[in-house]
Amino acid sequence: MNPVLELNELTVELSHAGQIVRPVEDVSMTIEEGKVVALIGESGSGKTMTALAAMGLLPESAHVASGAVIVDGTDVAGLSNKERRRLRAGTMGMVFQDPLSALNPVYSVGWQIAEQFRVHENMSRSEANERAVGLLRSVGIPDPERRSGEYPHQLSGGMRQRVMIAIAIALHPKVLIADEPTTALDVTVQAQILELLDELRHKQGMAIWLITHDLGVVASLADEVILMYAGRAVESASADRYFSKPRHPYGQALRASVPRLSQEIDDLHPVAGTPPPVTAFPSGCRFHPRCPYAIDRCRTEVPLLRSVDDVLVACHRAEEIHG
Repeated sequence: MNPVLELNELTVELSHAGQIVRPVEDVSMTIEEGKVVALIGESGSGKTMTALAAMGLLPESAHVASGAVIVDGTDVAGLSNKERRRLRAGTMGMVFQDPLSALNPVYSVGWQIAEQFRVHENMSRSEANERAVGLLRSVGIPDPERRSGEYPHQLSGGMRQRVMIAIAIALHPKVLIADEPTTALDVTVQAQILELLDELRHKQGMAIWLITHDLGVVASLADEVILMYAGRAVESASADRYFSKPRHPYGQALRASVPRLSQEIDDLHPVAGTPPPVTAFPSGCRFHPRCPYAIDRCRTEVPLLRSVDDVLVACHRAEEIHG
């Protein structure tokens, strides 16, 4: 398989309350064509910031401080904004967390889809509109001719998410970044969206970078799992290996926190403590204040990702605590 997106020791810096912080630090990952890679972790772990850095959509206060983003074999660091935009249009698409805020409220959804064909493929307005209607039909929106003329506020949450997917896949990208694609949707619509993403992956040979904290979504769709905590990747494994035997204490704690039908309410096991703010990441292993296995070394020395039984894990005690 050929990699369509690579991050090599990516570090993002931003200015916050008068200080420079690193919400993403030394993150590396490879996404191969046709694969689904899930980036998981609690809110605030740096998942979305990593994706925005890859897309070149960081806010003005942030920038890539070091590392490389390689899109379809091209390092985007040396490209102009115009060149990066052209490369991104044909290679990467992104489904944002909140479609209502991501979509423009003053343009119809059909106009917003058709805009890509007019800008990037120089289509006429009528031809672009026709393609937009076809895309709405392909993502399962009923009566697409009528819906294309409606505005985001006139659509349900599930339909807005389908519109976002239509925009993201319009130019047949090689990788689709789906940032919390099922947030705020009811269970039935969640299942429909996940089925749609999987269908598009197989139909178009598209890779998917799935960003979520929902382990159920990961289990149903992902081939590989990368676990982030406080801006760092702490575990990387196949989905089967992660769910059968996570190596990092944080990965173990996340899996144990998922409720099961056989459990009594008193047997629930939430992850102890709270994630640290980006302005106060602890020294050493950033998980050590919440880790039941922490030793003095964990408090002072940053653990690097290393291979343990076909799993990459950043833990000094991975061999001891895997059970």
